[in-house]
Amino acid sequence: MRLQEAEEMPKISLPLQEAEGKIAGTYVNLYPPGIPLIIPGEVITEELIKLIDKYVRLGLNVQGVESPGGGGVSARELTIETIKGRRN
Repeated sequence: MRLQEAEEMPKISLPLQEAEGKIAGTYVNLYPPGIPLIIPGEVITEELIKLIDKYVRLGLNVQGVESPGGGGVSARELTIETIKGRRN
């Protein structure tokens, strides 16, 4: 899916662990330095989920995933915006 199309589509927040195969609706960045791990329109893979989980457990700043409790120590507790109703 093209980036512009993904940015304009309706989104839903899902637990990151349930997002495998879904289409990302947001950017996920490792900051600093601001490297995109996921961009809108990209398919969320198991590999990406594991990478995000690793970075979060290391205490790195991963932007674009949210923790309902405001902390988050693993991908099991994180949510991500995906394109509503779309799956790869």
